[in-house]
Amino acid sequence: MRTPLGRFPGSPALAFLRDVAFRAPDASSCHAWASRLAAGGIVRECARERDLRRALPHLGRWIEAAGLTSTLPPDERATLAAARLSSQSSVAKLAATLNPLGTACRNVGVAPLLLKGAALHGALHTFPADRPVSDADLFIAYSDWPAFSQALGAAGLESDRLTAARVEDLERSAGRTSVLSDFIYRPRNGTGVPVEVKFDPVQVGVPLRRPRAFVERAVPSPVYAGFVVPAPEAMAIQQAIHLARHDGSDALWFAELAHGVDRACRRGAFDIDRATSILAGEGLESVARHVFAAAERLFPGTIPARLRRGRGGGPTPSIVRVAPTARGGANERLATFSLQAHHAVGSRRIGFVLRSLAARIRPSGGYVAARLGLAPGTPIRAAHRRRRLLDLLRGRNTR
Repeated sequence: MRTPLGRFPGSPALAFLRDVAFRAPDASSCHAWASRLAAGGIVRECARERDLRRALPHLGRWIEAAGLTSTLPPDERATLAAARLSSQSSVAKLAATLNPLGTACRNVGVAPLLLKGAALHGALHTFPADRPVSDADLFIAYSDWPAFSQALGAAGLESDRLTAARVEDLERSAGRTSVLSDFIYRPRNGTGVPVEVKFDPVQVGVPLRRPRAFVERAVPSPVYAGFVVPAPEAMAIQQAIHLARHDGSDALWFAELAHGVDRACRRGAFDIDRATSILAGEGLESVARHVFAAAERLFPGTIPARLRRGRGGGPTPSIVRVAPTARGGANERLATFSLQAHHAVGSRRIGFVLRSLAARIRPSGGYVAARLGLAPGTPIRAAHRRRRLLDLLRGRNTR
């Protein structure tokens, strides 16, 4: 599994992240990094590189706790301050969106599962502002959709035309259509962040047979009332597949996976058998093992051997089998496509894929009109469908 080790060989910024991520400063670590931070360059590199930039607020917290902020060059102090202010702003927008939605969810009796960054707020990231987010990802079972759609409206969230068309198809098919799409809702007042609703927690081309396994043993979010967050095993699996889809493109994602597993194991709260069972029969077990092995390579001593080793579990795309130290940038589109294809084969649901592909090639008229930006009510003709199909084949507007 490709990691930033290959993209940033000899990087002081990556070395700093590997050494201090999710660790409290001590005399030894402060002494080891004091002169290097004072010389400058680490913060600049983090700010310059996309794979490292997301870690700036987290690293800034460590530098501040170590009492080393004043030793940084002036431009790097300004960069850190700006990054932390930006992250605080994003978290404030997230709270402004999730707080009323959480209240509405409690009123209708549903508890959506937070995913990705928001699920780590208040737990692995004690201070939410250390983990910037641009949207709120959450998973619900389709059986909860009628109540949850009411909660969305009550919280002042609305869909765009494209999502509205997808929702219409979803409801008409009783949940069988568009289950792999992000259903995007935004605050009507123009503030806050988008909410991305998912009916499949990992979205790798074929819905998981047991998506509710991600909700088992979920606990209330310590920050966002009305929501739950995954148990450590489900969180680790979701993070691993997410990293595989993105070709290992973010150092902080690896740090969160590695140290999240390590902390849960240390407090006796991680069941390895349960973690591996979540993907049983999906043909993704081998993929997850490759990601866990890559995370261990990046952060040694964090991932138990039983998570990293084993046989079987479906075919593994060659892009996932790449060595963690391989050079070259991430190819997220190829990684996603490869994972989707291999999951279809590994889960033995080619028929489902073919039916889904047929539905995608010839979607409903409302979806085509929304995708092409046509006026509501425009009759959809063959030329419109050809135009939309060409866009799909060219990789345009395919979200």
